[in-house]
Amino acid sequence: MKIKTTGLDRLTRWEAFQLFADALAFAEILKETMPQLFVTRVNELRTAFDAFDEALVRERNASPEALIAAEEARDYGIRKLYALLVEFSDYRFDAAKESAAQSLLQIFKPYGTGYDIARLRQDTETAVLTNLLQDLEKEQAVTHLAALGFSDIVVSVKENNTVFAESQQSRRDEQSQFIAGLVKSTRADAQLAFRAFIDAVNALVIVEGEEKYAKLVAQLNTLIDDYLSKARQRQGKKASDTPSEPLENSDETKN
Repeated sequence: MKIKTTGLDRLTRWEAFQLFADALAFAEILKETMPQLFVTRVNELRTAFDAFDEALVRERNASPEALIAAEEARDYGIRKLYALLVEFSDYRFDAAKESAAQSLLQIFKPYGTGYDIARLRQDTETAVLTNLLQDLEKEQAVTHLAALGFSDIVVSVKENNTVFAESQQSRRDEQSQFIAGLVKSTRADAQLAFRAFIDAVNALVIVEGEEKYAKLVAQLNTLIDDYLSKARQRQGKKASDTPSEPLENSDETKN
């Protein structure tokens, strides 16, 4: 009676995460009745798993303050600019300002209202604002904005759109690479701790007898078999879709 752990590299990081979580759920219940070797290996697995869990959370939630501030500022600016243009498009006290606002609203037409733009997906909003700002930088538009006193709003939107785009790219190029590396290393540490735990259980089966560990061994073998079976099915399907791509280049090397 032995627990086998070959093939764990086939699992994606999420499959590995769930396997380790399930194994800990079974093992931690038994700690009080098990020898010190078992307890030590379970505690080591818990520590490594928690680090892996934290890295995955960071991967999901990473969002620099500069990115958030720039997004809020550009959204406020474009909404405010559009709202003011709507107000001045019916401004009978100054025909020149009224005409300027109406002309500028025409520039917005292909892009939507300020609120429409602010509700777009981040990357889409960045692209839309970039194109809109280029139109607002044309000579006639610049004259109209100056007449209304709104040039500073456009400058603010442009600056914050640039900061957002640069911060987002930096996050992708630097922070995301760091976090991806952190996820990879903590997954490797957790996997090593999991193997050490399994090795300890296998050794204790020999020393103390199979009966004491029979249920746990069956539970762990079932878990491992289930996750590896899913991985084989997933990878087999991908291999059939792209027969020229070797199996080792599938999901497990990307996670």
